[in-house]
Amino acid sequence: MKKIFFIACLLFGSVATFAQRDLGYRGFIDLGGGIGITPGSRFMLGLSTVHGYQAAPFLFVGAGVAANDFAWKDDGVDNDAIVIPMFGDVRLDMGTGKFSPFVDLRGGYDFICGNGLYLNPSIGIHYAKSDNFGFNLSIGYDHQATKNEFEWEGKTKKSLGYLSLKFGIDF
Repeated sequence: MKKIFFIACLLFGSVATFAQRDLGYRGFIDLGGGIGITPGSRFMLGLSTVHGYQAAPFLFVGAGVAANDFAWKDDGVDNDAIVIPMFGDVRLDMGTGKFSPFVDLRGGYDFICGNGLYLNPSIGIHYAKSDNFGFNLSIGYDHQATKNEFEWEGKTKKSLGYLSLKFGIDF
């Protein structure tokens, strides 16, 4: 029984090892994809980068840009477009351990291609490789409104929604 208790403490201790996040600059690079969950949406692929300030061990505030290839179907015709939204980002880290969950909210606008609102709330897990380098895995919802209307099953739409999975690094 003592061996089992010792092994459990050792395993828990290795997961709960605290890596203190330095305050100051922090950056992210994410690569992801998603499947359409709103009518007409098919799939999306995207790359994003965010840079900002780690204001507290649990709070990051920054700004970023993404290049997302959204695909949808309109009147039986397959369409796709690359949109480049610029956005603000607020991230709440739920711990400072080796593995810590986080909640992330990105919101902005695509001025270049879709001319519409961009929202990306997500939740995920962060793995701290060192004090200032780590890996992120998240699941979220990518919403892109567009100036162009499209028809799906007799209804006019101006937005696309995707369930997304992203993998990234932070530094």
